[in-house]
Amino acid sequence: LHRFCTIEEQVKMVHSVRTIEVKERATAGSVSLCVMGAAIGANGDYLDRCRALIEAGISIICIDIAHGHTAVMKEAITQVRKLVGNDVHIMAGNIVTPQAAIDLTEWGADSLRVGIGSGAACSTSIQTGHGLPLLQALLDITAELEYHNVNVTLIADGGIKKGGDAVKALAAGADFCMLGSLLAG
Repeated sequence: LHRFCTIEEQVKMVHSVRTIEVKERATAGSVSLCVMGAAIGANGDYLDRCRALIEAGISIICIDIAHGHTAVMKEAITQVRKLVGNDVHIMAGNIVTPQAAIDLTEWGADSLRVGIGSGAACSTSIQTGHGLPLLQALLDITAELEYHNVNVTLIADGGIKKGGDAVKALAAGADFCMLGSLLAG
């Protein structure tokens, strides 16, 4: 769930999804629970937002900033990990360099969003000049993680315009692909 709303609105979205899930489980006779994630930022009210989301039942917290290899991200991961312990999955990003992958993993991230500036809605590379083609970032990061024997989940984020782009991202080391315009179009 996105973070571009008040804490109360985001918590309301969590409750709404949970209500739908309960209705679907009752209909299907299933007892499996939905795994749900929500994004927070890395400054301002991010810890209050994280606390409220955890209380609402979120199982994945995504620390979402445009360029994730920063001291701000390090502090955010450290503080969120202190707050949630090991019971909640921390996703962090976005990154494009091998050193960023190593650092965010050492700081406590369980999964990493790879890709800066390659998505249709992303203006980071235009505004900052920072970015790297997604495929190259994935290849570089995967090689570095394998070299250091680091096991972390990678999410290809941005620039997946066709099915073949997803296949290439998965072949380059991504475990998952985020799809925006491919599905929204």
